[in-house]
Amino acid sequence: MKKIIRLSQTITLILTFLCSALFAQDVEVKGKVTNLKGEIIKAKVYVKSTKKYFHVNADGTFSVKCAKKDKIKISAEDYSTKTIKIKNKSDFLDIKLKKSGIDYAQYTSFEDLMNGLYAGVVEISNDQFKVKFFDIRGPKMESPKLILDEFEVLPATMLNISPSMIKKVEVLNESGDIAKYGKPAIVVTTKK
Repeated sequence: MKKIIRLSQTITLILTFLCSALFAQDVEVKGKVTNLKGEIIKAKVYVKSTKKYFHVNADGTFSVKCAKKDKIKISAEDYSTKTIKIKNKSDFLDIKLKKSGIDYAQYTSFEDLMNGLYAGVVEISNDQFKVKFFDIRGPKMESPKLILDEFEVLPATMLNISPSMIKKVEVLNESGDIAKYGKPAIVVTTKK
């Protein structure tokens, strides 16, 4: 009986050390995201190991937990994406993103544009759109709302837009973005 108790205590002690060692692998990464002028931009931080996105705060700062030697990807609409490899101990990251412009006129059609910029995320077949998004059960494909200059439109209308008329395209397929329209959405803003 004493041997069983000692064995039980030993196993409990070993498990305690293993659990604390596993939790000790996480590091907290803090930083601030701005553009090259130092202006705050609406950015997202993607943690590779957890496959989760986090929005930066209103002041441009963020704080995320990730594994040692993990990678985080910082992205913002109309800006180039930056990937950073996390070291064992992270200092405060001052991240500056460079403005990137997309020349939509280089595409021959709206379908060509979507296939070029959003391959694997947006599918178009038989004049119907499907957008990939993730919910608690995993990846899903769903028909999105199609928004053109703040108005919901039919797929045929969206497919007839000339890429040279487009100012901005957004595919809203993350949980925070989906809430705005109640489902995934493709939002197009034209030049006015």
